[in-house]
Parts: sequence; C-alpha cells; structure tokens
Amino acid sequence: MAPAPLRCSDSQVSLVLIVIIVVAGLALIAGLIRSAQRAERERGRLAATIEHLAEGLIVTE
Repeated sequence: MAPAPLRCSDSQVSLVLIVIIVVAGLALIAGLIRSAQRAERERGRLAATIEHLAEGLIVTE
C-alpha cells in the first residue's frame, strides 16, 4: 500500500519559503562580512609592507 501524499496548506508552503529566503539572506550577509574582514587584513598587510619598504628608502646621513 502506498503512503498517503503529504498535504500542506498554502500558508505552510509560504512560511517554508520565507524561512528559506531568510536563511539564504543571512548566509549571504555572513559571507560579505567575512570577505570584508579578509580585505581589511590584506590592506593592513599591504600597508605594513609599504611602510617597511619606505623605511628602507629613507637615507640617513
């Protein structure tokens, strides 16, 4: 005997879709924050490298 088909009301389907959209949005925001943090670290490393190179170019008498 086959199992009875799953029955969902329109409001239940809408609620599930809203939850999926919210979770996907939160994941997107978390990814953007992580990307921004990574870019900030890279900028810090680049600034330190430039500063180090600039110190090497300064000629003291």
